Amino acid sequence: MGSGSTRRLRRLGLCWATSLLVWGCAASQPQREVTEAFRAFLADVRSGDQEKILATAPFLSSLPAKQKEAALQSFERLASQDPDKLSLDVSPGPGQTYLLRVDTLVVPFVKDGQGHWEISPVVTAVQHIDVVPAQ
Repeated sequence: MGSGSTRRLRRLGLCWATSLLVWGCAASQPQREVTEAFRAFLADVRSGDQEKILATAPFLSSLPAKQKEAALQSFERLASQDPDKLSLDVSPGPGQTYLLRVDTLVVPFVKDGQGHWEISPVVTAVQHIDVVPAQ
């Protein structure tokens, strides 16, 4: 190989590495935003700021009182822990949803009309189909 080919290969490799780095940073942006939104939400839960809690989790306002209280208690338990010790894992979900996993809780986030991350209610339906051999 001549020195021109070597330079082209190096340049191509550098372009490839740069592209991967830019793509990786762009792909991790929503994960960082969701993590930051959740940490801010837990701070709002700790402070008891109902307006901010409902801004991030608007589905809470439509829940019956007992369900709302139960949901808030789950978040209060998380908020009472040291925020730096919470293990948060964010991954893409269906559509424009990102799923945040913390302890045994999965919290779905979507962007609202103003571009802010909010917690979205999720209805999970599991269907079980038994296959019975014909007699």
